[in-house]
Amino acid sequence: MMLKGFSAFPIMPCGSDGRVDTGALRRLLALLLAAEVDSIELLGSTGSYA
Repeated sequence: MMLKGFSAFPIMPCGSDGRVDTGALRRLLALLLAAEVDSIELLGSTGSYA
């Protein structure tokens, strides 16, 4: 099977209280959709290591 395309793995924007910032997430997803990525995977990561 040949896989091709662009998969986006965006960081999960969080507020100072640690909760997901849904407004920021919507804006981020809108940018990815406008860029016509082939798939978006939300992993709940903040991009930092443990």
